[in-house]
Amino acid sequence: MIILDTDAIGHMQKRDPVGLLIESGLDASPDRDVRITIVTAYEMMGGAVALIDRRKRERRDPAPAFHLLQDLVEYLGRWRGLILPHEAAAEQTHQSFPARLRQELKDDARIAATSLAHGAAVWTCNAGDYAKVPGLVVFRAETAMQVK
Repeated sequence: MIILDTDAIGHMQKRDPVGLLIESGLDASPDRDVRITIVTAYEMMGGAVALIDRRKRERRDPAPAFHLLQDLVEYLGRWRGLILPHEAAAEQTHQSFPARLRQELKDDARIAATSLAHGAAVWTCNAGDYAKVPGLVVFRAETAMQVK
């Protein structure tokens, strides 16, 4: 199983050059079980909501931010049935990480914990952070190469 990190799925959603590289790597991968986590959905949606709130607070037109939120809702809908929940086993794994690692990685630590709980590899554009998690299999999403 492959779990895409929030940065990787963001590039794919935008279909930017990095996103196209990630899609190409996934197409070439023998592992066809590609998922995201609810933590990724939370991070993406939270960012859009924060942008709406900020634009309203600054008395700027919130319409572009609402458009972003709509795009995200529609894009995440394509992942229906492929979004892993953050369940008790993942939270237990997360709590077993040193406090410093949890603080440093923030929600990425929860994505890592979910990946470990499911025996999945993480594909990410910030492999250096995930490589700090003991036992986690990490791939550089843009190159589809495993981090050693």
